Amino acid sequence: MLLTALPSDATPYDDGFKTNSDILMKEHRWPRWDAGTYYAIWNSGFHPRKGNFYGGVPARGPKGRPGMFWNIWGHKKSVHEGPQFYRTGKGAEGASGAAAGKPDFLRPNAWYRFVMRVYQPAHEKKLGKYSYVGWWVKDIERDTWHTHSIIGVLGAPTGIAGNRSFIEALAPGNVRRSIDRRLGYGRVDGKWYKAGTIKCAPGARFMLIEDGTVVRYDSFVKEAGGHKSYTTKQPDLPTLDKPDVVDAVATAWGKQVSVRWAIPRNASPQLGYRIEVFDNSGATGEAMVTAHDLAPYMLSRRLDTPRPARSVRLTVIDIFDQEKTVVLRPRTAALAPRAKPKQVRAGLAYKFYAAPGKGRWMKLPDFAELTPAKIGTVTGLDDTVREERRTDYAIQFAGYLRVPADGLYVLSAGTCDGSRLRVDGKLVCDNDGIHSAGIKQVSLALSEGLHRLELDTFKGPQDYEHLRIDMSWEGPGFARRPFAPSDFVCDDAGDLPLLTLEAKTPTVDGVLVDNLAEIHAVPKLRGHKLAKIDAFVGELLLGSVRALDNEGRAVFRSVLPRGKSRVWARLWYDGNNSVNATEDLWLTAENRNDGPWKFTVVGPGLDPLGSRCKDGVISFAGEGFCAARQAVEGDYTLTVRIADIVHSTRSNGIHGGNWVGIYDMPRNGRNREGRYVADYDDDICGIYVTAGKGIRAVADYPDLASTRMTSWPVADPGHRWLRLVRRGRRTTSYTSADGRTWRPATEKLLARHAAEHDAAIVFRGIPGKSPVLFRGSVDSITLERGKTPPEPARAKADPASLKLGNRITGIVQCHEAPETLYARSPTRGVLVSTDRGGTWREANGGLASTPEAMAVRSVAVHPTDPRKVLRAGGARIGGKHKSGLWLSEDGGASWKRLTTGIDFDGAGPTALFGEAVAFARPLKEEADVIIAAGESKGLFTGADGGKTWRSDFARGKYFKDERITSVLVDADLVLVGTFDDDEFATLGLGKPAIEAARATVGRMYAARLRPGGLIHVARPPVELDHLGVIGAAVGYNHRFVNVATTRGIYFSHTSLTIMHKRRYRDLPADACFLAMGHRRFMKLRKDTHYDPKATCYAVPFTGPDAGRVHRVVERLTFDWNPVAKASRFPGTTCVLPDWKDKKIVYLCDLNGIHKSTNEGMTFRLVCRSQTRE
Repeated sequence: MLLTALPSDATPYDDGFKTNSDILMKEHRWPRWDAGTYYAIWNSGFHPRKGNFYGGVPARGPKGRPGMFWNIWGHKKSVHEGPQFYRTGKGAEGASGAAAGKPDFLRPNAWYRFVMRVYQPAHEKKLGKYSYVGWWVKDIERDTWHTHSIIGVLGAPTGIAGNRSFIEALAPGNVRRSIDRRLGYGRVDGKWYKAGTIKCAPGARFMLIEDGTVVRYDSFVKEAGGHKSYTTKQPDLPTLDKPDVVDAVATAWGKQVSVRWAIPRNASPQLGYRIEVFDNSGATGEAMVTAHDLAPYMLSRRLDTPRPARSVRLTVIDIFDQEKTVVLRPRTAALAPRAKPKQVRAGLAYKFYAAPGKGRWMKLPDFAELTPAKIGTVTGLDDTVREERRTDYAIQFAGYLRVPADGLYVLSAGTCDGSRLRVDGKLVCDNDGIHSAGIKQVSLALSEGLHRLELDTFKGPQDYEHLRIDMSWEGPGFARRPFAPSDFVCDDAGDLPLLTLEAKTPTVDGVLVDNLAEIHAVPKLRGHKLAKIDAFVGELLLGSVRALDNEGRAVFRSVLPRGKSRVWARLWYDGNNSVNATEDLWLTAENRNDGPWKFTVVGPGLDPLGSRCKDGVISFAGEGFCAARQAVEGDYTLTVRIADIVHSTRSNGIHGGNWVGIYDMPRNGRNREGRYVADYDDDICGIYVTAGKGIRAVADYPDLASTRMTSWPVADPGHRWLRLVRRGRRTTSYTSADGRTWRPATEKLLARHAAEHDAAIVFRGIPGKSPVLFRGSVDSITLERGKTPPEPARAKADPASLKLGNRITGIVQCHEAPETLYARSPTRGVLVSTDRGGTWREANGGLASTPEAMAVRSVAVHPTDPRKVLRAGGARIGGKHKSGLWLSEDGGASWKRLTTGIDFDGAGPTALFGEAVAFARPLKEEADVIIAAGESKGLFTGADGGKTWRSDFARGKYFKDERITSVLVDADLVLVGTFDDDEFATLGLGKPAIEAARATVGRMYAARLRPGGLIHVARPPVELDHLGVIGAAVGYNHRFVNVATTRGIYFSHTSLTIMHKRRYRDLPADACFLAMGHRRFMKLRKDTHYDPKATCYAVPFTGPDAGRVHRVVERLTFDWNPVAKASRFPGTTCVLPDWKDKKIVYLCDLNGIHKSTNEGMTFRLVCRSQTRE
């Protein structure tokens, strides 16, 4: 399935590949490296539907090396990476990660062939769980192939579901972006097809070049574009590189044979191999043994045979299923003799080195010039002795490999970064330098017994990946497997301390009776001084003990991950010396649930994760995402205390984004019937204590980095009590220090309504990101169904701030002629300024004696014509309400009435609210569209400049008879806000003169303007009782909207399907806001890199902060801060940042119009309310 949710500033194009293609191939070239663009070469899904992925090249400017990334959604496992690519954990936009790097072979003006292939190795075919997907790149000019990576995808997909590439702007639009494409081919069911046609939107700026053989995207070429597809000239079938094999050698010893080979860099890359062993010299007849697998990274194998081998036929299969065969005559091996050490103990000796000072190692250091920082013995080849050190260190391992039988062995050695491996004093693998942990293989002939083994390895300055040492072997009677502790011994001087482990939790049938396990570590120090004892579960640190109890033990208690776990320990003594426990414990645990909660693990459950519910305490440990949940109908209150959580420190390396907390998740969409197919969804409301980032809530912004949390803390970091309260469509989170006094943290409004929700206690440990076992528990759990705590009364408006006489209530500015502004007044009509607010005059030509026209409810100026202005007014005259909408085309010198059919009220409380009329930017070949909203009759549009009107939108389902209090138009986006009449009395705003025709509710619509003045509402609005919408502000991207309401400022990044409110920052949470305005701009970042941003100003009308100006500078998001803290502006109803000059801000309060020329730090009164000018 293709990814359809592309960034708004992306240019997509369909590559023409067919669904279920097992091979995709195309060539790309970049004329230049621009300042910031993501070129998504791949953007697709697996077939049948098994997850999605994208991959491509981000450009960082002519001086920056471009990267090459691959992100996958869905469960995956890393299989292999090329030397310049590194496996990654969680990626952007919720991806599971895959591999990334900054390869040195990418250059501008060079062609590269990109190939993606889906296949299934032999062992995976038997299990039926995974298919592998490989990505290869050929540098055509240099005739060299490179491996990007190979990923295992759960679900065993058979192919790829087409491809929809895209070009995403990471820098501003004035950057020239270019990419060329040619020679697209795919394969389905073994048959090649031509993919030479791309499909795109008209005007996407593609064009054919080089006699039609290349299609180019060029953002600077205006004459490009206009077509929906472009077809390049190319042959019907691809020209494929040929496979080849070199340096192939077969070695025999008795009834064993090993084969090794190499693939030239200019040959088609290997996908698999077939080895056939014969008992005759001509490799004829039936083979004694055959080994066949698809493994691009395997270049050596050994086999047991029933008779001595006389010939071997090696066939290499390339990524296109072409074959190359060679016949080999085995040479007889001489077995290396075994070593005879005097006294040995289990494990390997090690020496650990740290780069001196700020040194950076790019290759193995000269160990003779260094002093080890730590020494000791370890169980096997792992680097956990590095502890918190993650870069610029080296380790020397030394000991003996226990060879079980005479014969041939293949060792596979992968390290990140460089290493040298010696066996019996001979250098067998030199893999120095900076690179990922892709394996190299060596074939050895060894006699039974002990063989000296030495591995020198180092980690360079870049902390690329969790996997640093990947060592395995295969030999007589056993297939390839990782080295085990029993494979190693080392010299024993006899004076080292000992450490033994014992599991005190009893077992039944080999399973712990309780997954809250107790482990005892008992040292025999032999005269040495204890430093600490570390206990581990797998590769994760369980805990550290620096002092023994009265019985001489170190005691560890923890919930263990479900399944079989290796528990082991390390004794540190005499400062920085260490030994491992003499034996590991293998413990099997099952999750325990003695309560009403249902535990759900997101994903296939392959990460080490344990959960426990007993005696009112819910505990978690491990990696992954787990939720303990109960279904709830209607409103509820969920309260918990975070009893324990492992916090992130510099020494333990716990990822700060791990958490323990609570969720509210509607049972709809992806969570229908509580399936929990993802650890996050936009409909979720949640709050949690994190390991290192304070108290956070669910992400209330696009969160492309997949943090799953707010960008800032939302509560006092010392609070440990959490609460979620659901009230209809509104869910509020709270925190407390003592469980009695609660402080609101966040709030969320949902457009989609679900009768049933899940109340959940959640745990997240990001897989592969922490060296320590992450743990957390909650207690004091209460779930109160149908009960919600009372909310404090909201502050009422100051009666003095509601006075309408002679005051000015709003200002609008012409976008293209910002020196022109219009102001509105309930008694003085319309005022105009043509010098950017310096001076003002009335603009009521011919209407001074028309009372309903002088009581102006709303005003609008044309976005490009400063002389074209609308005024909507109305008042009760002679016992009847009269209103109208007027248009001036000469800057207010004269006016004509357009309609009396819309009921405006310029003399009531809504005169203090946001604008209710607007010009729409003219659509193609159409006249101006006017949009207007009355007090009770709904929404109207005049598509012919107001000569005729329509209000029949969605057959009356939306807008009809609603009290609409806010209209904002941006291009074709129309934001419409409505008002719950109960809010007038609740906040003391006064009673409206016109009663609504039906019961009212607070709503925020996101609609689209269509030809003919049609308003199209694609989705239901966000709505809430006891809410009034006053105004809105929209960012560059229409997904980003701020909404001013009677309950504070809400924010949406999802085009108003969801609205968020933070309640911990400086912006008052429950105040009524009548004033909010915004300005867009391009923000400079890093030389020529610009980002679209917006400044938004808001002033509360009620509450203790009434009249204080607040500002946020970002994508209309949440980092609000007060401006001019010492100044207050009573009864503020309008704040307007200048559309062009970021330093100018206008503000209307009881005293009149104020102007700031320093971004709101200070204001000057430029037009008084009491004086008619």
